[in-house]
Amino acid sequence: MIRKIVTDFGVIEYNLKNTTSKRITVKIKNDGSVSVLSHSSVPIAQTEKFITSKAEWIVKNVQLCKQKYAMLNSSTLDSIYILGKKYPICYIPAGQIKVAFRDGVIILWGESEKAKIKLKKLLFNFAKSYFLTRFNAIKSEIGVQEDIGLSVRNVKGWWGSCDYIKKIIKLSLRLIARDVNSIDSVIYHEFAHLKIHNHQKQFYSVLLSYCPNYYSYKKQLSDSKFDLSDKYILGK
Repeated sequence: MIRKIVTDFGVIEYNLKNTTSKRITVKIKNDGSVSVLSHSSVPIAQTEKFITSKAEWIVKNVQLCKQKYAMLNSSTLDSIYILGKKYPICYIPAGQIKVAFRDGVIILWGESEKAKIKLKKLLFNFAKSYFLTRFNAIKSEIGVQEDIGLSVRNVKGWWGSCDYIKKIIKLSLRLIARDVNSIDSVIYHEFAHLKIHNHQKQFYSVLLSYCPNYYSYKKQLSDSKFDLSDKYILGK
């Protein structure tokens, strides 16, 4: 249900959604749209009082998200990050679709959209191979004896996921844009979940024993310089 509320910081338009949680949550999407999750038993007046209390933060971040979204949608993919390094992309008109890497430049021949699709397939295959290499190296380093599987998914909502019941670790394809230490930090994080399933204090003790600089690498994952690469990888 789309609703509007007037606040001291401006009009906030939001999509009200029911949730099983008694906690009211505000979420701002990449395009600047606002969703408010509230239990059906919570009076609308209480929900809007909560929104009003967060109005300055909501309005500020809606504006930032809209600006960033517009910029990304108007940007041409003229470079891409791979393992934390920025590579220029050169487009060459041709009848045949080809992708090549020469002297630190990615060259795309043929119709640009089709060439970008081919590049993405190559990038996905490279990511699977690189992630598996680091996965096996880290598994051996920290002495994991269990038979653990690895899967690569093209998702935005998480960097990594560990299903400790099915014994499989999943990594986001977006990680291939990040530097090697940041990628490793996510792999260490998921291996730590094999010992401690949730994010309690003991979990971080295990994780930091594996990766002492974890928090520094985690911060680098969200660097805005990767935004255009992420948009291309996600296909959105």
